[in-house]
Amino acid sequence: MPRLLRLDARNRLPRVRSCTDPLSMGVHPAEEEAGNVSCPGVPAFVPRDTDGALARALADGRFVVLVGESTAGKSRAAFEAAHAGLSDLFLVQPVGRHAVAAAVDAAATAPGPCLLWLDDLERFLGTGGLTRHDLTRLLDASRYGHRVLATMRAEEYARFARPDHIGPDHLGAETRRAGEEVLRLATRIELSRVWSPAELSRARNHNSDPRIEAALAHADRFGVAEYLAAGPRLLDDWQHAWAPGTRPRAAALVTGAVLARRTGIHRPLPLTVLDRLARPYLAERGGDLLRPEPLAEALSWAVTPLHATSSLLLPVGDTGCVAFDYLIDALPKSVPPPEAVDALVAFATQDEAIDLADAAWGWYLFDQAEAAFRRALDHPEPDRRDYALSMLSYVLAARHGHASALRFTSEEAQERSLRLGPEHPDTLKATMLIAWHTHHSGDTRAAIVLSERTLATARRVCGDPSFPVLKIRRDLACFREALDPASAAEDFRRLALAYSEFAGAAYRWTLNCRAGHAEALEKSGNGEMARALLHELLNDPDILAESQLRRGIQARQADTAARAGDFTTAIALWRDLLSEAERDHGLTCGQHLYLRSELASCTGRAGDPEEAVRLLREVVDERTRINTEWDSDAIRFRRRLATWTGMAGRPVDALCQLRELVGISSRVRGAADSVTLNCRSRAAHWAAVVGDIPDAVEQLESVLTDFEQSLGPEHEFTAECRERLAHWRTLLH
Repeated sequence: MPRLLRLDARNRLPRVRSCTDPLSMGVHPAEEEAGNVSCPGVPAFVPRDTDGALARALADGRFVVLVGESTAGKSRAAFEAAHAGLSDLFLVQPVGRHAVAAAVDAAATAPGPCLLWLDDLERFLGTGGLTRHDLTRLLDASRYGHRVLATMRAEEYARFARPDHIGPDHLGAETRRAGEEVLRLATRIELSRVWSPAELSRARNHNSDPRIEAALAHADRFGVAEYLAAGPRLLDDWQHAWAPGTRPRAAALVTGAVLARRTGIHRPLPLTVLDRLARPYLAERGGDLLRPEPLAEALSWAVTPLHATSSLLLPVGDTGCVAFDYLIDALPKSVPPPEAVDALVAFATQDEAIDLADAAWGWYLFDQAEAAFRRALDHPEPDRRDYALSMLSYVLAARHGHASALRFTSEEAQERSLRLGPEHPDTLKATMLIAWHTHHSGDTRAAIVLSERTLATARRVCGDPSFPVLKIRRDLACFREALDPASAAEDFRRLALAYSEFAGAAYRWTLNCRAGHAEALEKSGNGEMARALLHELLNDPDILAESQLRRGIQARQADTAARAGDFTTAIALWRDLLSEAERDHGLTCGQHLYLRSELASCTGRAGDPEEAVRLLREVVDERTRINTEWDSDAIRFRRRLATWTGMAGRPVDALCQLRELVGISSRVRGAADSVTLNCRSRAAHWAAVVGDIPDAVEQLESVLTDFEQSLGPEHEFTAECRERLAHWRTLLH
């Protein structure tokens, strides 16, 4: 236990009042003025505007999370609140996620009320960490009034609290679900990094401390706590260290450590891992031309406290180092070198590997995503194992087509059936993946038949309602939408009610099915009701808290506005979505590039095809810079570029580009893949525009036959090809 929890000299839990050193509880040290020894330690505490709300929350509730940006002053505000109102409680301070069970046990057996102190709460969430059960056991099953006080960076809070949040820092579904369940029990207090006029006024009462005086002089650019922790100056030191002959290897070590924390690895990194992480960053910047210093010297500089405050790398005992948290959010997010992600995949636990795989996929680093998901296929937790399986199948579909994913999921389902039995829940989940990829391979009717058979088994094995049954019903509604949108709309409406009764109105899939209901209504021709439902959803407070789902609804609104000819509204919506994606994920994530391509197409439809070409060329170039592999996005972006090139008055160029794409997609994904068939259909169209209508009609007839065989006669791509063929046949005759 001594290595798991903080204990006093007699090997017992200390009282809060006896823990007088803020630094030992996570408060950042403050910069000392050069030559000044009259102000040791942390500065005097300046009351924050949230202090009253924090005190009331601790008095009225029992689990409080203080949320804000790095160096906003969260830990100090929490420390002062604990000493002001909870000083008599026993302090339970675990050293990390692996110590959570010991912490809960210690509080449960303590002789009096305890304060569970969780600075940087994200370090304690995930497999083996804090759960809803732990909290209810601690808070509800005790005769004492235990308290839990936590701090959390705003971006980490968003990652856990927004179930549909995606991007390069995407969490695994079960890690997020467990974290979300914990956060739903908390009272959240927001602490701003930028200080209010009232806070600045109170700070001026402490002008005898030159550190506070200096921070106030820079309050127009930085928060006072941010400046006191020397965050901006440490950031400058890191960036200046890249200069040739200075500290480039140290800068690379810090960059690798920041990457680890951005992808959810908060454990200390051993020097061997740091070195492997640093090497590709050094190579990117110039390698030996930078004249990098020896490794030992680089590490020594990076862990030495600068400006008498934190160091760029924080040593954690003998186990390794972590990056100073201010650096994590300080620079624009960008795609890391693949070799750096390789180093993290090799170091990661199975839980961390899932999060890394999600991030790598968002960065179009497919080799790394596939390797990390494969590592998690034998995860001990069934939900995590199933998540890795499904996500790996999606990666294979993006890289090689749904036929490849279908082969993989069929083999996995067969293996589970032999090992666990054909009716085991794990086998049923793999079977539904077969149905999913069967649908996307074109045979929707077969997918529906397989899903209905699996649904009957799941109802018998798992019970109804249950999460497995609701999930199968949700997939079935998606499949039916391709054939009968009106019927699917009713399915989604009933599903939303079922989810609400089973898991609550605010549950993510309750909200998602409400959105699916609106989308299916629009596809069935009931646009007015669909728009009313979307408007109702966007004004739902639960949707406002679900960032990614709200964005999905806004994207639907943009599509609806464009179809109605309101391009001003549509373009404004796409730009708003782009700004949010850039803020959360950076300029080079897959989501950002997708949104840029949507904005480009909308711009072309608004009457400016040349601008659409320019915007799409930027998307294509950025996608190629990240990775030259021909995945589905790479082909789709180029297909859109070719289309708008033709619309801008260069049909010959469009035809040449599309014919090249047909060859590439046929080679990578197969001739029958829907992406390949779409390229063939568009190439035939532009062949007709160029003037060879008889050959174009012949090609479209061949493509239509392939569409009908692979996707079915009712599929939207089939219908689109049929319309093209009818148009050019009319002109031919």
